[in-house]
Amino acid sequence: MRELSRIIGVTLRAVQDAVKYGRIKPERIEKRGQRTLYRFDPEKCKAHWSNRTRPGHRATRKEKGKGAQPTYNKGDKQDDPDIPGMDGTADQYHKARAAKEIMQAKIAKLELEEKEKTLVRRDLVRVTFYHCGREISKHLLNIPDRVAAIVAAETDILACNEILTTEIKKALTALSQTKLDDDNS
Repeated sequence: MRELSRIIGVTLRAVQDAVKYGRIKPERIEKRGQRTLYRFDPEKCKAHWSNRTRPGHRATRKEKGKGAQPTYNKGDKQDDPDIPGMDGTADQYHKARAAKEIMQAKIAKLELEEKEKTLVRRDLVRVTFYHCGREISKHLLNIPDRVAAIVAAETDILACNEILTTEIKKALTALSQTKLDDDNS
């Protein structure tokens, strides 16, 4: 295994773990007393290593001197069911994480717009419209009570029209001067 680790350019422990978890399969296993000897085909092992092992956060032994970081190629084999931890869950994790970050960005944008007063909450708009409708209703429904006797005494159509127009304008003027409760936010 030492020779194989030197050929691949990784630590002995990395090769031992790869054999233990089945990322590299030995050509032959020999038992000599209490010792177990593994025989490998270096070319096959190199191919298995590059196809079945994801690059880690640490550089390999060869790369440590160069200062290079291992890179992940899109064509590298990820979904090998024979290898523990290589069942495509990493890809699903990255998609889920990206979706979560997108949602957090959207929420942050909405909160910012709300604080800048460029975004208004729907429930506040509904309450405001409700109160506005109530004010309109109150002012318009008061007109008949105020002018009924005056209009009943009038016989001239133009005079009735003038009285009603004046009262409607008064009601609309009062509505335009009504302040809505804007401190609900």
